[in-house]
Amino acid sequence: MDLQRTVDDTGRVHLDLDSYSEDEINWLLRRFLPPEKQGSQCSTLPQADDAPQYQSELPPPPLNVVIQLIGSRGDVQPFVALGMLLKQRYGHRVRIATHSRFQRFVTEHGLLFFDIGGDPEQLMSFMVQNPGLLPGYASLREGQVKLHREMMFSIFKRAWKSCIETGADGTPFVADVIVANPPSFAHIHCAEKLGVPVHLMFTMPYSPTGAFPHPLTNIRGIPFGKDLSNRLSYYMVERLTWLGLGEAVNRFRENVLHLEPLNLARAPNLVQKLGIPHTYCWSPSLLSKPKDWAAGISIAGFYLLPDEDTSFNPPSDLSLFLKTGDPPVYIGFGSIVMGDSGKLTSLVLEAVKQAGVRAIISKGWLGLGDGQPLPQDIFAVDDVPHTWLFRHVSAVIHHGGAGTTAAGLCAGKATVIVPFFGDQYFWGKVVHAAGAGPQPVEHVNLTADILARQIREVMDPRIQARAREIGAAIQHDRGCENSARSLHQSFDLDAARCHLIRDRIAVWEMKGSGVRLSCLAAAVLVDRGYIQYGQLRLLRHKEYRMEDRPVDPLSGGALAFLGSFQDIVGESYNFSKHLVRAAIPRSSQADRDRPKESSQTEGGSGFPTATADQRPVLRDGSPALPGQQPEDPSDHRVTTHHASGMLKSAGRFSKAVASTPLDFCLGIARGFQSIPIMYGDKTVRHREKVSGVMSGAQVGVKELAYGFYDGITGIATQPIRGYKEHNVPVVGLVSGIGKGLGGLVLKPGAGIFGLPAYAFQGISQEMHRVFGRNDEAHIALSRCLQGRYKMQGSHRKSRSRSRSPHRHEGKRSRHRSRSPRHASSSTRALPYGAREISRHDLQMYRPMFALYLDIQKQLDIEDLDEKEVRGRWKSFVGKWNRGELAEGWYDPKTLEKARATSSKSEPNRAGAGSDDEDEYGPPPPASSSTVRDDRGFQARGYGASIPSLQDLRARDEQVQEDANAAKDKHRETFRQERMLERKLQKERLDEIAPRAEPGTRERQLEKKREMAESNRAFATSKEEGDVDLREAEVMGDEDSLGELKKMQKENERRKNDREIRKEEILRARREEREARLAKVKEKEDRTMAMFKEIAKARFGGGGAEGGHS
Repeated sequence: MDLQRTVDDTGRVHLDLDSYSEDEINWLLRRFLPPEKQGSQCSTLPQADDAPQYQSELPPPPLNVVIQLIGSRGDVQPFVALGMLLKQRYGHRVRIATHSRFQRFVTEHGLLFFDIGGDPEQLMSFMVQNPGLLPGYASLREGQVKLHREMMFSIFKRAWKSCIETGADGTPFVADVIVANPPSFAHIHCAEKLGVPVHLMFTMPYSPTGAFPHPLTNIRGIPFGKDLSNRLSYYMVERLTWLGLGEAVNRFRENVLHLEPLNLARAPNLVQKLGIPHTYCWSPSLLSKPKDWAAGISIAGFYLLPDEDTSFNPPSDLSLFLKTGDPPVYIGFGSIVMGDSGKLTSLVLEAVKQAGVRAIISKGWLGLGDGQPLPQDIFAVDDVPHTWLFRHVSAVIHHGGAGTTAAGLCAGKATVIVPFFGDQYFWGKVVHAAGAGPQPVEHVNLTADILARQIREVMDPRIQARAREIGAAIQHDRGCENSARSLHQSFDLDAARCHLIRDRIAVWEMKGSGVRLSCLAAAVLVDRGYIQYGQLRLLRHKEYRMEDRPVDPLSGGALAFLGSFQDIVGESYNFSKHLVRAAIPRSSQADRDRPKESSQTEGGSGFPTATADQRPVLRDGSPALPGQQPEDPSDHRVTTHHASGMLKSAGRFSKAVASTPLDFCLGIARGFQSIPIMYGDKTVRHREKVSGVMSGAQVGVKELAYGFYDGITGIATQPIRGYKEHNVPVVGLVSGIGKGLGGLVLKPGAGIFGLPAYAFQGISQEMHRVFGRNDEAHIALSRCLQGRYKMQGSHRKSRSRSRSPHRHEGKRSRHRSRSPRHASSSTRALPYGAREISRHDLQMYRPMFALYLDIQKQLDIEDLDEKEVRGRWKSFVGKWNRGELAEGWYDPKTLEKARATSSKSEPNRAGAGSDDEDEYGPPPPASSSTVRDDRGFQARGYGASIPSLQDLRARDEQVQEDANAAKDKHRETFRQERMLERKLQKERLDEIAPRAEPGTRERQLEKKREMAESNRAFATSKEEGDVDLREAEVMGDEDSLGELKKMQKENERRKNDREIRKEEILRARREEREARLAKVKEKEDRTMAMFKEIAKARFGGGGAEGGHS
């Protein structure tokens, strides 16, 4: 492939498929793309594979979410909206890791910020100067490519720090979930190191599909079908991207994360292999989901910030300009950076003049409109929120960035896109295909006449109406809500919960028992002395297998040896280079590089003359003689720099030499492991991750033992398995015999070479942990501190509640809370439009409150006395009214499900309460209880009447108060009897064995004798070995391990009962729905039959056919 001709000046990859044979295309497809699914066009209806992978009945626990972003403001703003939703609705702690330019924008919306370095203006300038994926010769000559790679490597390092380092607020932070856009690149590698899930979200398509090509490609010639060509374009973009950044990514994995490097030939399909979930933030009404996308890929809708017009106060001159004429046209190119902005400004001014419209020009990073006088019908703005400004314009003209495109379409404005590079061409075509704007025109071909024609075309009423339709559809997408739901459903939250506190994420795992604990639960147990942190290990929620397997042992060993030899030669060269540069004086290097200068001297000699004042001065202050050079202070810094480079090269050289046996043995072992996988052996075991010396030894010993065990037993088990599983038993038997014989040689070979390989790998990991940065210890310390801070915070909250002055103000406090001003200030909007509740609503919400206690507190409401129930209900009411509960509790369907479950589980509750209602007797006739006065109005008559809802509620309260009073009286009587019994026992004991008076010497001697007898009895029992202390007596019944296991079994039993009840409810609903559908279908059939009879009677037998023809 001619790479210089692959990428054009528009930043897109040209694929000329006519020059490739069909075998070459098929080879590329087999290397990169998964098997193609049936159908590849965009679907307009939700597909069956859109079902989420994980479903949870409980609300998601609070998580530490880090969002890694690289790009312009249009790439950052959607994720700020998503972060606000995750924080406010789900209680997550959201940190956005992006460029420092957007720090104020992020923190203003209440989110955590972490600077990953990099300058978005430099990145944008580099992309404009090199719009393709491959840089030009000028950039290579000027060293911009090297600087760009170093900047990306620095961004990778800062992205890893954003996952584990403490932020500016001083609170420890360790990511539980990583959300990122694909250009950040470090996401999957940080997730592999940390053992957490990763979720990719982006504003343009990045997953292979046959419906449309990659936005950064331009395909010419489609000889083998459009679908295959489109899917191939994604491989080409990934391949070219890894050619540019693969070396930096592997350096980041080896030097920073201490992970194995990736094979750059197989790295482009890494995300597809691992099945990383994707969520794309554009509207399905604009571009629907292709049919060949998997279930883990979803389209949520645009991520939109809340309305900013409430906080934005426009300048007075801008408000005056908007009010004094027709709605203007917006023209702005956002974050585009290019050299000649004056030329583009003149073009825009001329086009606006020809079109005869008013315009608002946004300066942006380009500085559009700076330095030129503007006419009265054109107004220039610096930074105005698009959500506010686009409501006051008639159309928008911009560069086609995803964020600006979303804002314009959401406002329902027709759009003209002038693309500069990258995916902007793709969005221009999408907007034009949707009918919301004209055909896009590249900026290199843009003239004043063309832009004026585009402005007149975008003012067409049909385009304006279509844009308004798309805007109305986007408003109902709820992109942030859908994206948050997709994020939670891609993570198995039920398996990741703490076993003790179910609404917390587990971060620790007890060694041996497998009990999972949250940081808060672990901190409490350690603080009480029940466990120690040495008994815990960090929990890894997700494992990613990225190891590269060679084809066979020979190629594995050879490639490993050649790689080590290349590292040794390269570091030897670097060491020699630094050594030579350190030995040569800097002045000699400068003289070599300095151009020769000729100067005229007074004596006619070829040397310049200088006075004593003009001569260089030595360190001692004397003037330098001719030919003598002073010492440059920077020489010392340069020498130190080269010495540091020599030491680093020497260290890397030693590491390359020492790791040669490791790489060689590991390559051969993986080659032995690959062959059984290639011929379909399903009994190959997955290896555990090596983290230190002990784990390396354990993995190596297991590899050796299982290698011989599986190899020897496979001779018998493989033929049996093949005979049972194959469609043709004889063929399966023969293939099983072949697999068994192959495993007899290959699996022990993998074990023999795997034992030293994994042992060396463990030693390497341990040395990195000792001499390098120990990230595991840092993460463990952060988790400990995080748990301690949460424990202290919970203590402070409980103390502040107990010391709150409102608890002692009594009726005065309640009276003040009813004042209108106070009520208006404390009123807040609850999810699903729910109303605030009070302590009198317990009976109405009792089924849902019982479900809440069962799920959140693991308590059965029937086991609690009424006083405790009302106390917990009071706490529930406060959380409900403050909006602190999860969103699902406010859903009216939750209350309906709880009532249905309660009514089914307690069918006799209504009959049990009928006895109390009988006290009122049967309702009397209406005529006897209702009379009318002289004016004809209905009045209350004499005798019994039908009890009202207030009467029934008062009766229930009276009954409950009587029951509580009876319980309190019984409890007080029992306590008095117990005290009297103890007093009598003490009196009898004093009569039998009277004691000396307190404080006397006789009393002290009695105490000493009692203590001596107790010690003597304990020592005797200890010698005889009959001391039998149960664990419950030492640790306490409630906190012992047996009690913990018992609680776990009880929780599992309750969970199974709930699942059975829910299955019964769903089955009953399904049968009821099917019955209703059957009735409706039967009714429709009867109706159609009646219509047919009427048509046949009116038009005759052939009338319908004749009319239809």
